[in-house]
Amino acid sequence: MTGYYDPYGRTPRRPTVAEYNRLIQAYRKLEAEYERLGALYRQEEQQQAGAGQQLAQLQERFRTVQAQLRQMEGQLQQANARSQEAERALGESRKELAILESQLAEPGTGGETEQQPGQENEWKVEFMRLQADMENFKRRQERRFVQVAREDRHK
Repeated sequence: MTGYYDPYGRTPRRPTVAEYNRLIQAYRKLEAEYERLGALYRQEEQQQAGAGQQLAQLQERFRTVQAQLRQMEGQLQQANARSQEAERALGESRKELAILESQLAEPGTGGETEQQPGQENEWKVEFMRLQADMENFKRRQERRFVQVAREDRHK
């Protein structure tokens, strides 16, 4: 006679059909719960993997933006240095121009002893040429700064 073990020492008996049915129902419930929890676990793993990929993409994008920022800062420093150099050159040219204007305004100064009528015209021509050179220099510098700024914006 087959039966189950009774730890209390009672006489073994055969399980009834109702007990077998309850056991089968309990097993099916446990199996369904196991499947549900397994699917939930797999879904959470997929979500975590997706979040990990998003994090990696964001970190890569952050490094890219950082590198671009460093590059732009370097370009800005170079542009500032060029601008300062151009301003220095412009200041020197203005000083030279002021000296020439003062020499033109006051005939007989600037180390000359006596001016001849033709020399006065030479100074005026020289002054006009230098003034035109200065205006051209200003325009070239403005165009260059605009071009550099435009290139920096597009990089």
